[in-house]
Amino acid sequence: MKTILVVTPKLSVPGGVSTFWNCLFSVRSEVKKVNVINHQVGSTNLLGAVGDLIGFLRLFFSADIVFLNPSLQKKSFIRDGIYSLVCRLLGKKTIVFFHGWNKQFEEKLERKLLKLFLLFFGRVDQVYVLSNEFKQRINKWCPHLKVNVERTTFQPILSTDLCRNALNPKSNTKLLFLSRLEYEKGIEDAISATLQLRDTGLDIDLDVAGAGPALKSLKSKYANYSSIRFHGNVQGQAKNSLFEHAHIFVLPTYYGEGLPIAILEAMHFSLPVISCDAGGIKDFLKEPECGFIVPSKSPAHIAQAVQLLISDSKKYKSICEFNPAYVKREAHPQALFKRLFEDFYE
Repeated sequence: MKTILVVTPKLSVPGGVSTFWNCLFSVRSEVKKVNVINHQVGSTNLLGAVGDLIGFLRLFFSADIVFLNPSLQKKSFIRDGIYSLVCRLLGKKTIVFFHGWNKQFEEKLERKLLKLFLLFFGRVDQVYVLSNEFKQRINKWCPHLKVNVERTTFQPILSTDLCRNALNPKSNTKLLFLSRLEYEKGIEDAISATLQLRDTGLDIDLDVAGAGPALKSLKSKYANYSSIRFHGNVQGQAKNSLFEHAHIFVLPTYYGEGLPIAILEAMHFSLPVISCDAGGIKDFLKEPECGFIVPSKSPAHIAQAVQLLISDSKKYKSICEFNPAYVKREAHPQALFKRLFEDFYE
């Protein structure tokens, strides 16, 4: 049986990569054809980083394959690049999955650090990314690399799909924004769209879930708006309840996204999604089957998409029925685990 050493950040620390692997590790006991072991890194000082590397080497020689999980940003690029270089020097088969993608760091790589990228990752055996755009960029840098576009994943909660009724223009409609609260995630666009819709006479509320650097100023700015509710960081049943009671999920991000897990979770809960074409979103979110991709920084387009979902009951119901089946097929942990590792099954 092949042994795959998966190198990840600390899985107890919230983040896209840790959520991804916590989901996959939850199903690994169901797969008896490959042995997946984990080494967690992420120390913030030099001594800790050396300790991380020593721990990696202790597991390294018992593994047939090393699976690295960087994002295209400075810290993890250098850290995982060093691990990749060790694998290359010692002749170990290596797979690299780039999760996040920072556009500014991409531009810096092209201008100044392309040789470093090629040194670290130019000879790995397989690369995964979350967007065709990212694939094209890597193949431009290194045409011979084998690069595939993959999905991220989510933790399934529901055993059966939620049945959602058509929306009524005369009744309350709840929008949900769930993400780390940074302005580049489009939070103020979602708020502006909500207020625009209320100005037309529609009864629209926006639930905002998540913590982050923008939370304090946003809460202060919109403290007198009862239709805008801030919940802070939510987990477990509190998070599930927000999904269950929402009618439409809104994430108009222009951040350097891979594929936000919150979008997959919303689709699992049968919610239509309104988002932008950042990162892997445009490759995953089928329009109009899953919802709408709108221009970034455009509250008017968000409001227009919400109005369409409220007024067109057939479209709303169709999306609500399509999304959970689609996300189960494309991004369920079991399906993704199989796609990533079935070549090594014995």
